[in-house]
Amino acid sequence: MALDNSVISIISENLKERLEGAFFDHPYNLSTNHFAFPYHGSNCNENNGRGTLIISVDPSNPFFTYSYDKYTKYKVDNAFINLIQKIAGYKITAVKKIKLERVVIITCVNINKENVKDIESFDLIIELFPQRPNIVLINHDTKMIVIAYKERIDAATNKYLNRNTEYNIISPRELPLKIESIDELRPFYSKQVINLIEKYKNIYSLTDMIEKINSSTTLYLTQKGILPLRYDENDKEITIEKIYSFFVEDQKKLASFLKERKLYNLINDQLKINRRKLDNLEHDLMSNTQKLIYKDYGQILFLYQTEYDGTLSILEKDGYSIPLDKDKNYVENANQYFARYRKSKNSIPILNNLIETCKNDILYLEKKLLDIENGCNRDIMELKIELEETGYLKSKNKKKINRKKKVKKKNYEPHYLIFNNFKIGYGQNDLQNETLTFSIAGIHDIFFHVKDHPGAHVVLFGESENKKNQELAAELALHLSHLDSGDVYMTKIKYVKKNRQKKGLVTFKSYQLITIKKIKDSSLKIFKENL
Repeated sequence: MALDNSVISIISENLKERLEGAFFDHPYNLSTNHFAFPYHGSNCNENNGRGTLIISVDPSNPFFTYSYDKYTKYKVDNAFINLIQKIAGYKITAVKKIKLERVVIITCVNINKENVKDIESFDLIIELFPQRPNIVLINHDTKMIVIAYKERIDAATNKYLNRNTEYNIISPRELPLKIESIDELRPFYSKQVINLIEKYKNIYSLTDMIEKINSSTTLYLTQKGILPLRYDENDKEITIEKIYSFFVEDQKKLASFLKERKLYNLINDQLKINRRKLDNLEHDLMSNTQKLIYKDYGQILFLYQTEYDGTLSILEKDGYSIPLDKDKNYVENANQYFARYRKSKNSIPILNNLIETCKNDILYLEKKLLDIENGCNRDIMELKIELEETGYLKSKNKKKINRKKKVKKKNYEPHYLIFNNFKIGYGQNDLQNETLTFSIAGIHDIFFHVKDHPGAHVVLFGESENKKNQELAAELALHLSHLDSGDVYMTKIKYVKKNRQKKGLVTFKSYQLITIKKIKDSSLKIFKENL
């Protein structure tokens, strides 16, 4: 949802206080279309004069803001991020928004006079037009484009934007001197702000509403989006520095996911192949199961073989309609049906085994997608080792393995949640899961796993009969599977048995089910603070 002109003005004024006088550091990607421009030396004393200008060029949700949070760099190598590095070390001298346009210009100058080769000053132009946002860096003096995030038609001149061409800054606009209807405001404000004006049209005049909007210095989270005024009494204020965390709840997880997108896509492709394979196998099983009736066909044909006259194409007997091959007698037709029956009968156990294996493969691959989303760098590195061992990834180790040489099995340390003097362990990949369950946990520790869904092994250490601790461990199992309710298996480690076909999959000799109707807010708070 694009920000309104009035909202951009409020953010721009706040940025003016924090950026002017500060110095740009090296920009970097937060995601594919979110960019971070760190700065230091601000005249604003908040956070020791340091912060990050954030610009989103997501077509459906362009915005800009600042933040004092720390972020994970999403490394990409392209011309834009490489050339935008030129502004590092430049001092910011001005932040200006074009009146009634979604365009902000940040001017920065080179104060290092010894480096005469550098451009003396740049303009960083932020265009926040819905569906066509852009970031353009231009030479302040010549107005020539150094780099543009998107080389496209210029909003101001309809000329094509690319490097080493002139950039024409869009002209400011003015409201009509006398506003007589809301329709006159539509070209200047977003649909959300127009709705806001319509809501108050019986209380304030159009002129008063425009004055209230233009004089606002506070932003509110409303049902219509971020607005300069409350839409209703339940709307809450949002500080500008929290806008990015509102749009992107977990940047670290997003950056990690994007970094491993190639791995994610590889696993997802394998998952699609296995799902198609399962559909085909189940179709074949159904077809072969239906062919078991051929045994009855053969027996009936033997029973009535004396009635054969060579003219029938279908034998109607005992409620069966049996197709016949006219070139064969009843016995030959019967033997043909018996042969088909035996073939189908022999195929069914093979197909059942293949279906079970395929289902295990699907469950395993679904779990790998969760592992990528949940895992930190160490978890992902171990996951790649696991995928090499299982054959989904090509091994980078080209040395021949001496099968006769005994190799010490490596244990992969799982993660732990320690709370109120009790400990819960959990794995973020199946190497960690197996280490936790079959190497670290004792036979009387309690094992948890989400029922009929991919998920982590969760172990509550100690013979804990405390129902609250057991419930927290069950909630953690659901949380790690991105579920907020469901059934969770609970059993002692001594009843957990490895699945020999797939790493990380297990079966139980006995178990109990814990049903969680909804993960408690207090538990979510514990997970957020301790995981």
